[in-house]
Amino acid sequence: MRREAAAVKIQKNVRRHKARESYLLLQAATVTLQTGLRAMSARKEFRFRKETKAAVHIQARWRCHRDYSHYKNMQRAVLTYQCAWRQRLARRELRNLKMAARETGALKEAKDKLEKRVEELTWRLGLEKRLRTDLEEAKTQEIAKLQETLHDLQLQVEEAKTMATKEREAARKAIEEAPPVIKETPVLVEDTEKVNSLTAEVDQLKALLQTERQARETAKKEHAEAERRNEELMKKFEGAEKKIEQLQDTAQRLEEKATNMESENKVLRQQAVAISPTAKALAAYPKSPFQVTPISLNLKELEAEEKPQKSLS
Repeated sequence: MRREAAAVKIQKNVRRHKARESYLLLQAATVTLQTGLRAMSARKEFRFRKETKAAVHIQARWRCHRDYSHYKNMQRAVLTYQCAWRQRLARRELRNLKMAARETGALKEAKDKLEKRVEELTWRLGLEKRLRTDLEEAKTQEIAKLQETLHDLQLQVEEAKTMATKEREAARKAIEEAPPVIKETPVLVEDTEKVNSLTAEVDQLKALLQTERQARETAKKEHAEAERRNEELMKKFEGAEKKIEQLQDTAQRLEEKATNMESENKVLRQQAVAISPTAKALAAYPKSPFQVTPISLNLKELEAEEKPQKSLS
């Protein structure tokens, strides 16, 4: 019984040991297989994600490059169209300014005439001022002399009147004292004629003085009128000069603007010629919200319009 129990126990332990060893071997093989499968699946997943990320990055870069190239081409086309349009407007304005410059030439001729007229009037005004000053001085001296002469004549008239009065008194007394028949004395007649001649001379001097005063007033009025006309001519001359300067400044600015526009247009045309292969590639772009072909047509029309303008200029 003991031997059977020991044999059973030994068999049981051996079987348990063998079963445990086979279980451990099977467990290790299963874990190794699961680890390999999971590593393979993880590598596949990582490779797929890496390829997906690279594809997304490539697609994003390509779309960015495509959209940026399309945007730059459209920007160049718009700038070309804007420069051509501004050049057209500048040429039109330059043509108008050339017409205005012709009018400016007429204004310049009028300005030169006005300058000559102003110089002539200034010279005449200075000459008239000098002549009037000399004339006024001569008239003042002559008037002073006439006043002195008038004063002397008035004194002589007064003396003649007093002498005539005294002689009349003496004659009256002599007549009263003399006999009835007395010869007429010609003294009174001579004194009366002398007084009358002196009075007429005084009146003549007064009339001459009045005439000189009127001539002085007339000369003053003419001088004031000449100064007024001179001021009006100076104002007209200044207005014409300002207008000519404004027109010249405007013409110069527009010529500079037209020159800048032409240089920009040449640069943009060179850039458009340089990027012409990309323009062909953009023609196949299906989702573009813009159209470049009308701009090229408008540029051709603008170039056709510029040719007769160059022939006119």
